[in-house]
Amino acid sequence: RPDPSNPIPIALNFPTMACTAWYHKRLNPAMQKQDVSVIADEARSFMNKTLIPGIIQGTALGTKERDEMVAGIVKYTGLSKKFVEGAEGKVGLGSFWAELLRDQRLLVGRLDGRFTGFARNGNATNPDFDPSNTGITPVFTTCWNDYVRNELGYKTNLKYYVLGEGLTSPWNFGEGIADTSEALRRAMTKNTFMKVMYCCGYYDFATPFGATEFGVNQMDLDKRLIGNVSYQYYESGHMVYLEEKSRVKFHRDIASWLK
Repeated sequence: RPDPSNPIPIALNFPTMACTAWYHKRLNPAMQKQDVSVIADEARSFMNKTLIPGIIQGTALGTKERDEMVAGIVKYTGLSKKFVEGAEGKVGLGSFWAELLRDQRLLVGRLDGRFTGFARNGNATNPDFDPSNTGITPVFTTCWNDYVRNELGYKTNLKYYVLGEGLTSPWNFGEGIADTSEALRRAMTKNTFMKVMYCCGYYDFATPFGATEFGVNQMDLDKRLIGNVSYQYYESGHMVYLEEKSRVKFHRDIASWLK
């Protein structure tokens, strides 16, 4: 999550923004003919070579470099130049979700950028709900309720917390963001046979694949262990199994990885 002194997380969402813009056909015709994986690769390259260096410099960024950064953001997000310039190139998630389909008065989802929902008004600067959450949650809640009551025979009047809101966590990360990367680095260093596979959805803003890759790259994992980390990508969101082809690929990827 970004703060005024650390804008890098804003940039790490960029490849997912580009993929989502591609899905909703907001890019130029030539780019729309490309596969989403190509868009992801190009957006990742732009993020690393231009966007992160640009936003890190802030007001010290030269005019030419600033124009190149803005042009790239416009190209890969389909957002207007005026909007991107107004944000100084730091397009936050909330504003992106509200702005991408503003002309249709629609919001895009957080858990899955393919989902859309109606905006409260045409001038909304942040969404007031997540269309992907409201589109997904009722289905899983209903199935779970039917399963535990009718198949397992477990009946209770206790409230079911879909996303764990009612849980009291036994851990405390303080005021910062929960960072498990150091624990993972230690585990992989102590057990050199340990392997990790990241399954990433192109349209997932909850755990964007750009941020996942960045986190792994910043782990200071010994180069001889880098090969123990692998990635798989899916044309889906946070729950990659929601999309039928991705669900089949997910199954095959895990089976192959376990072998």
